[in-house]
Amino acid sequence: MSEDHCHSEESKHYKLKLCWSFFFLIVAIFLEKFFSEKYKILQVLLFVSAYLSVGYPVIKEAWHKLLQKDFFNEFSLMSIATIGAFIIGEYAEGVAVMLFYSLGEYFQDSAVGKATQSIESLIKTQSNEVTLVQKEGSKQVDPKNVEVGSLISVK
Repeated sequence: MSEDHCHSEESKHYKLKLCWSFFFLIVAIFLEKFFSEKYKILQVLLFVSAYLSVGYPVIKEAWHKLLQKDFFNEFSLMSIATIGAFIIGEYAEGVAVMLFYSLGEYFQDSAVGKATQSIESLIKTQSNEVTLVQKEGSKQVDPKNVEVGSLISVK
């Protein structure tokens, strides 16, 4: 498989995790709102499933950073905040914070990936000749032979 294909599959898998987390969160909030005590265990299980779906990679990265003695980083702070929300019984808030954080990370990674592809594409379109403009007229030359400050024509 090509690297782009693997990245695409990884991206689809991550989007699916985000969607499932959002779905579980909405169902759990619905149950909490309309069936507060009747389905309490199901609510908690849905909140935990929603949380772990997007929170596990963050907690795992926080743990790795902790082992490297890097205590104050975005991963550990997000983990502490959201686990703290669970401890005080604010399950929906804990899940929502982790979900929105993960969604932000997804958009950031996507933007960086697109920028990288654009730069690579631009580099591939590099010309083998440039039009050098001089007093005597214009001529085609190798870009390596153009000095900084020279006037070139771009079409």
